[in-house]
Amino acid sequence: SPYGMIHGGILFMLADSVAGLTAITMGKKVVTLGSNINFIKSVTSGKVYASPRILHRGRTTILLEVDIVDESSTLICKATFNMFVIGDMKEYEVRND
Repeated sequence: SPYGMIHGGILFMLADSVAGLTAITMGKKVVTLGSNINFIKSVTSGKVYASPRILHRGRTTILLEVDIVDESSTLICKATFNMFVIGDMKEYEVRND
């Protein structure tokens, strides 16, 4: 990055991916209905970690929150994702496209 820090788009992509993968672990296929992210602190080096939390698990929607922290557990950003459930995941589902 020209500013010497992780770009916000990369942090958003990480949070969105973690939200989607969390829904998959619940056995659900989802698409994102809406999302919001708040950037709190910049990251110039080191690793970041994302932690999801399920706020609502309904029949048709799942609301998740994802916190991203740095190596010293300082909050970098907080995101929420409203996911629409389009179906159930089948164990070892294989696509033949």
